[in-house]
Amino acid sequence: MLGLLKKVLDKYRNNFEEGGKLEKLYPIYEATDTILFSTNEVTENGPHIRDSIDTKRVMILVVISLLPLYVFGAINIGFQNSIAIGLERSNWENFWFGFYKIWPFWAWSNTIYIACRPCIFTYYTLKHIYFIF
Repeated sequence: MLGLLKKVLDKYRNNFEEGGKLEKLYPIYEATDTILFSTNEVTENGPHIRDSIDTKRVMILVVISLLPLYVFGAINIGFQNSIAIGLERSNWENFWFGFYKIWPFWAWSNTIYIACRPCIFTYYTLKHIYFIF
């Protein structure tokens, strides 16, 4: 089925390219083609973005952006529990119930991260120093 669709898209490609009858609809054609099939274009260099922001700053942004999700998740856990046992609770009470359930997982994952971080960064640094020399 997809092979037939690929043949049809390739057959009418000229109509959508520059100078074709349907030139103005090329973005729709290209979007359809790239969603359904992979492109033949490859990068010649590494896809590295050179910017002043480093991995540490990106990860801080990730953690900050996850905070509202933790809050919503805690409220949702409390809400689902209150529905299951038939209680009426406020959002604040649902949050604290959910926080009590989420907190051990959050604390454990951060403890493991802090404990393993020196090992990971030491290995990473030594591995890349080898490639520099």
